[in-house]
This record gives sequence, structure tokens and C-alpha cells, in this order.
Amino acid sequence: MIEHTTSPQEYSISFVSSEVEPFSKTGGLGDVAGQLPFELQASVKNIHIITPLYGTISTRDWNIELEKDFGMVEVAEETYASFQIYRTEYEGLTVYFVDSPEYFSDVNQMYLDNTTSARNNARFLIFSLGALLFLADFEEKPDIIHCNDWHTGLIPELVEREYNGFDFHNTFADTKTLFTIHNLYFQSGTHEDAITANDNGHSQLPLLTESDELKNINFAKRGIIHSDAVNAVSPRYAQEIMMPKFGEELHVILKNRKYKVFGILNGIDNNEFNPATDPGLNKQYDGDNSAYKEANKRYIQQQFGLTEGSRIPVIAMVTRITEQKGIDLIKNILPYLLERNVEFIILGGGEQHYEDFFTEIEAKNSERMYAQFEFNAMWETQILAGADVFLMPSRFEPAGLGQLKSLRYGCIPIVHAVGGLMDSIVNISPLQKTGNGFVFYSYNSYELYGAIIRALEYYKDRNSWYELVARSMHQTFSWEIPGKQYVELYRNMIENRIQPIDE
Repeated sequence: MIEHTTSPQEYSISFVSSEVEPFSKTGGLGDVAGQLPFELQASVKNIHIITPLYGTISTRDWNIELEKDFGMVEVAEETYASFQIYRTEYEGLTVYFVDSPEYFSDVNQMYLDNTTSARNNARFLIFSLGALLFLADFEEKPDIIHCNDWHTGLIPELVEREYNGFDFHNTFADTKTLFTIHNLYFQSGTHEDAITANDNGHSQLPLLTESDELKNINFAKRGIIHSDAVNAVSPRYAQEIMMPKFGEELHVILKNRKYKVFGILNGIDNNEFNPATDPGLNKQYDGDNSAYKEANKRYIQQQFGLTEGSRIPVIAMVTRITEQKGIDLIKNILPYLLERNVEFIILGGGEQHYEDFFTEIEAKNSERMYAQFEFNAMWETQILAGADVFLMPSRFEPAGLGQLKSLRYGCIPIVHAVGGLMDSIVNISPLQKTGNGFVFYSYNSYELYGAIIRALEYYKDRNSWYELVARSMHQTFSWEIPGKQYVELYRNMIENRIQPIDE
């Protein structure tokens, strides 16, 4: 059980992540790392971010300067890598960048593609070593090293035991490690199913030169085993990953360590996602004048070549177009859905065969459907401002940010009852006038279609719909509450309150 506290804590936190918005981002991990540490500034004595210096990051644009050069460091017998640490200040927070040019600044992509993906393991072993080399140089060692997702999964093990002459265990004897699971589906740079079976998580960590062995290391498994605490990005997901259906073959080791597994729901930045001040909207509005959404609806209808009409319900998806996001369910029902008086917009890129499907359907229904496969942040919020319904039928969803953003803009979500979607969306009760979205519980196209029909029927009652929109927009899913929960978790780790349960 986590104890609660509201007073600021004298803690030092190293927040380590492979991506941090605005410097680097491919998805929700970048959003979290670019927002949560800033929320924590007011609650802890010192917090800084450590992330790789990819070749895609402009040191000039971000005023990134060299902080320390470790030169050539022996990382395996007669094998050396150079390590440099760079630094910038961003919105009052110090961000450190780990570079080893061969692995990061000379590589103009964040993650290598499938043909060279095995090298990702080597890159993030180097990143982990570089981060710890730098932190070992601190006069005051961090109380917590907060590791995020598989890329940082080796840090808890490197802190726990000696590795090839690196004795970080003694250096960080009083430092705790927290491993946050953002998506358990991704467990290493190779993402091959065999890695779970090939790596027991306890054997000696291979050297950088042992490429065949390193290829089969499961970073996420080792992060779970060797960290002092583990948290998932929603309470529901923390429970789900201890079950075979969602545990990605790691459910047993998680369940065996359930005493140290927690769930904290992600938040969003209410200043960044604010329809009252969003400069990208055709017309700004808030929960008290949500009828102004109709001006934004007309705007997107005009821009996307859709039939104009304030009473035509617009259904939107802003998502990665992948199997996880429920696209197979959409494929089964979209042709039938477009036979109704609705319009459908999808924004986001993904798997080519899905994009081809949407392109084909759009060509047959150009006045009722629009598809754009290149993500654009400005269009994201404009679509949420103009659409009535937000579709998020994910097969699994660790936390989900889309449904939180959609609520902020009064775009009512339809979601599958999993993970963070279940933690944030309450099924609507027309009689009691409660709830903030439409939830379906069995993962199939019939259930999804039924939820959509329920939403369309509810939409016909304009007064009830406006009340729902206003009620949803007045909810808050900011980082304030999750920030306090992370501080509470840090406190319990530091005070050794997280211990195995004697059953």
C-alpha cells in the first residue's frame, strides 16, 4: 500500500527516457517524459532528465552544450566507446543528453528499422552505461533513478550488480530504481517473440561484443526483475499485465512481484491542450460555450471536402494505424457505418495494408470520409474541436492519451474497456446523466458497432448531448494528481516501505 503525503519532498530524481518531447518523440513515451518531470519540479528538491542525443536533435536550435567528455571508455575487453554528456535548460528543467557518436549523434533516426533492429540493444546498453557513468560523477547521488520503458531496462541491473568492471552497485548503494512500463508489448530492440524464452533475466548481462547473446536480452524483463519498484501507466493496466491475456509472456514474473507493481494513470498538459486558448483552432471555446464547436465542425468539413451540416455527426480517429488500435474492428464496420448519416475522419500513419483500405473506402465516400496518413499536431486538436465522437477501440491500451485529449475538446470517446481507457472513461447513463463516454466490453465488431449506434442515438437529443459535452470538458486529467502519486511512490521506495509480502 502506498502512503499518501502532500508536502514537498527533499528528493533527487534522475528521470531517464529514450525520448523526450520536444527534443525527440515517436509516441506517448515522449509526451510523458516531456510533461511529468515538469509537474514534479514543485514537489521534489531536484529533478533532471537524461536522454540520448540522436542525430535528429539540433544542438544549435536547442542551445545544447557539452557538459562533460569521458573520452574513450572500455566497455568490453579491448573494445572502447566514447561518451559525452551534453546539457540544456528547458522551461526551468535541466536536460542531459548522452552521446556516443557511433550509436547516437551520427545516426539520423531514433530507432533503427527492422533490418538492423538488433543493434538497438547495443545502442541502449551504451545509453544506460553512459547515463550511469554521468550520474556516478555527481557529488550527490540521486535518490531515485526513474527508468522508462525497455530502453532503460538494464539500468536497474547495472545498479544492482557489477558489470565488466563497472561497479555501480557500490556507487549507487543508497539509490533506488523505478521501472515504468509504458507498453509491455515492446520488450527489447529486436522485438522477437523468442527473447522471452531465451533470456531468463538473471544470467550475466552479455558484453557489447557478444552480439548474438545481446540480441536475445529482454530489457523489459530485466527491468522488472532487478528494479526496486515497477509501475504501469494506469491502475487497470498494472492489473492486466499480471494476466496471460495482456502480460506478453511476462505475467508470471510480474505476478510473483505484485508487491512492487503499481499503477498510475498518465495525464495531459491542460495548458497545451486547451480549446479556450489553442491558437490552431478556427474558433476557440470552453465548456461553458461548447456550442461553438459547430464552427469548428463546419471548418473541418470545408477543409476536408465533406458535406457541410451542423447536425451531421462527425466521428474521428487520431491514432497510429496498427492492429493494437482496433483497426481490424473498424474495417469490418466502416462500409456499413458510412451508409448512415455520419462522417468519418482518420488522422495518423501506420501499417500500409490498413492505409490502403482506408484510401479505397475514402475514394468511394469522399463526401463522407477523409483520411490523412501524416500526423499533424495542429490538425489533431482542430479535428477534436470539430468532431462529435472520438473512436478508440484499442485491443489493449496501457494508458491512452487520445481519450483524455478528446474529453478536453468535448469530443465524446467510444472506447474498449481495457487499460487506461477503463480508468478514465465511465459509460454514459442517460437516465442518471452520468458518465463521459460510450464503453464496449467484448472485443468484436458487433460490440463496437453497438456502442457507435448508442452514441448516435444519444446525439439526436441536442440538449442532452450539449450537457454531456460540457460535463466532459469540465473534467480534469492534468498531471497534478499523477504527479502527487509518483512522489508518494518515490517516498515509499526511499523509506523502504516496498517489501515482499509474507503470504
